Amino acid sequence: MLMAALNNWVNHTFGSTGMYTLSLIVGFTDIDPFALSLLTGQFKADDATLAGAIIIADGANNLLKAVYAWWFGHRDTGYLSGLWLSLSGLITISWGYCGCFT
Repeated sequence: MLMAALNNWVNHTFGSTGMYTLSLIVGFTDIDPFALSLLTGQFKADDATLAGAIIIADGANNLLKAVYAWWFGHRDTGYLSGLWLSLSGLITISWGYCGCFT
Protein backbone atom coordinates (compact mmCIF):
# COMPACT_ATOMS: atom_id res chain seq x y z
CA MET A 1 0.00 0.00 0.00
CA LEU A 2 2.79 2.40 0.91
CA MET A 3 4.71 1.54 -2.25
CA ALA A 4 1.63 2.09 -4.40
CA ALA A 5 1.08 5.52 -2.85
CA LEU A 6 4.75 6.42 -3.30
CA ASN A 7 4.72 5.25 -6.93
CA ASN A 8 1.59 7.27 -7.62
CA TRP A 9 3.02 10.43 -6.06
CA VAL A 10 6.37 10.12 -7.87
CA ASN A 11 4.63 9.43 -11.17
CA HIS A 12 2.37 12.47 -10.89
CA THR A 13 5.07 14.78 -9.54
CA PHE A 14 8.17 13.83 -11.52
CA GLY A 15 6.91 11.72 -14.44
CA SER A 16 9.05 9.07 -16.09
CA THR A 17 12.33 10.52 -14.81
CA GLY A 18 11.07 10.21 -11.26
CA MET A 19 9.86 6.67 -11.85
CA TYR A 20 13.25 5.69 -13.23
CA THR A 21 15.06 7.25 -10.27
CA LEU A 22 12.72 5.62 -7.77
CA SER A 23 13.16 2.26 -9.47
CA LEU A 24 16.94 2.59 -9.20
CA ILE A 25 16.65 3.28 -5.46
CA VAL A 26 14.04 0.58 -4.85
CA GLY A 27 16.15 -1.95 -6.72
CA PHE A 28 18.62 -1.94 -3.84
CA THR A 29 15.88 -3.22 -1.54
CA ASP A 30 12.95 -5.48 -2.42
CA ILE A 31 11.62 -5.01 -5.95
CA ASP A 32 8.53 -7.21 -5.62
CA PRO A 33 6.22 -4.63 -3.96
CA PHE A 34 7.44 -2.01 -6.43
CA ALA A 35 6.81 -4.16 -9.50
CA LEU A 36 3.44 -5.40 -8.26
CA SER A 37 2.25 -1.88 -7.48
CA LEU A 38 3.22 -0.77 -10.99
CA LEU A 39 1.35 -3.66 -12.56
CA THR A 40 -1.99 -2.87 -10.90
CA GLY A 41 -2.90 -0.61 -13.80
CA GLN A 42 -3.68 2.43 -11.67
CA PHE A 43 -0.99 4.67 -13.14
CA LYS A 44 -1.26 7.19 -15.93
CA ALA A 45 2.06 6.24 -17.44
CA ASP A 46 2.74 4.56 -20.72
CA ASP A 47 3.74 0.92 -20.88
CA ALA A 48 7.31 1.79 -21.89
CA THR A 49 7.82 3.84 -18.71
CA LEU A 50 6.44 1.08 -16.51
CA ALA A 51 8.52 -1.58 -18.26
CA GLY A 52 11.64 0.59 -18.05
CA ALA A 53 11.10 1.19 -14.34
CA ILE A 54 10.78 -2.54 -13.63
CA ILE A 55 13.83 -3.34 -15.75
CA ILE A 56 15.91 -0.67 -13.97
CA ALA A 57 14.80 -1.98 -10.55
CA ASP A 58 15.82 -5.48 -11.60
CA GLY A 59 19.25 -4.27 -12.72
CA ALA A 60 19.80 -2.39 -9.47
CA ASN A 61 18.81 -5.54 -7.59
CA ASN A 62 21.50 -7.43 -9.51
CA LEU A 63 24.05 -4.87 -8.32
CA LEU A 64 22.97 -5.54 -4.74
CA LYS A 65 23.35 -9.27 -5.33
CA ALA A 66 26.84 -8.62 -6.68
CA VAL A 67 27.76 -6.97 -3.39
CA TYR A 68 26.38 -10.00 -1.54
CA ALA A 69 28.43 -12.33 -3.75
CA TRP A 70 31.63 -10.36 -3.13
CA TRP A 71 31.01 -10.10 0.59
CA PHE A 72 29.76 -13.59 1.41
CA GLY A 73 31.24 -15.64 -1.40
CA HIS A 74 34.44 -17.60 -1.54
CA ARG A 75 37.41 -15.63 -2.78
CA ASP A 76 37.38 -16.94 -6.36
CA THR A 77 33.73 -17.75 -6.94
CA GLY A 78 32.44 -14.76 -4.99
CA TYR A 79 34.48 -12.31 -7.02
CA LEU A 80 33.63 -13.97 -10.30
CA SER A 81 29.93 -14.10 -9.47
CA GLY A 82 30.03 -10.49 -8.32
CA LEU A 83 31.71 -9.45 -11.55
CA TRP A 84 29.08 -11.11 -13.73
CA LEU A 85 26.20 -9.84 -11.60
CA SER A 86 27.64 -6.30 -11.77
CA LEU A 87 27.99 -6.51 -15.52
CA SER A 88 24.48 -7.89 -15.86
CA GLY A 89 23.09 -5.19 -13.57
CA LEU A 90 24.78 -2.33 -15.42
CA ILE A 91 23.64 -3.62 -18.81
CA THR A 92 20.10 -4.09 -17.54
CA ILE A 93 19.95 -0.59 -16.03
CA SER A 94 21.29 0.92 -19.26
CA TRP A 95 18.73 -1.03 -21.26
CA GLY A 96 15.93 0.22 -19.01
CA TYR A 97 17.01 3.85 -19.33
CA CYS A 98 17.43 3.78 -23.11
CA GLY A 99 14.04 2.18 -23.71
CA CYS A 100 15.41 -0.24 -26.30
CA PHE A 101 12.73 -2.80 -25.45
CA THR A 102 9.85 -0.91 -27.07
